[in-house]
Amino acid sequence: MNDYPFGPLFERMDGYAGRSGKEVVQQVAGTGFRGTHSRCFDFLPDGGMSELYDEADLVVCHAGIGTILNCLERRIPMVLVPRTVVCRNADGTPDGQEEVAAKVEAMGRAVALRDLDGLEPAIEAAEKLNIPPYRRNRDLELFLSALLEELSAKKKPENKRKSRNRRAEA
Repeated sequence: MNDYPFGPLFERMDGYAGRSGKEVVQQVAGTGFRGTHSRCFDFLPDGGMSELYDEADLVVCHAGIGTILNCLERRIPMVLVPRTVVCRNADGTPDGQEEVAAKVEAMGRAVALRDLDGLEPAIEAAEKLNIPPYRRNRDLELFLSALLEELSAKKKPENKRKSRNRRAEA
């Protein structure tokens, strides 16, 4: 099962799909969530996510670095929903996603969500972003590298979890 309770985000995205009439595709791996108005899946075979990115007009995700890099390369506007917006870490420490979301938002390539109640206005704002071609940003690369090193150093062996893609995408 997914270690983070993304159900509230999945539910809101499903409701948005019903109200807006827009196609919403959600990766809900390990949660058991199935939408009424959105297409949900757990995992896709190799290349499946690339196909979805290539078709996407907008991506709503939990500020995971892999998804962000895929969107930057493809010039896809994003709404970044750090895990801490949906749930707090058990020990109360930040996991770095808020910092990542703020950095990408400052680049003008995403809207960082700070509260789920702001999801639909954030989607509307992200749809209006004018995303120029992405040029490798050395500052972002250095920031992400340092953050990953810091987070790796903080992990305790007994807290290791299987790595899974955890994202909601629209």
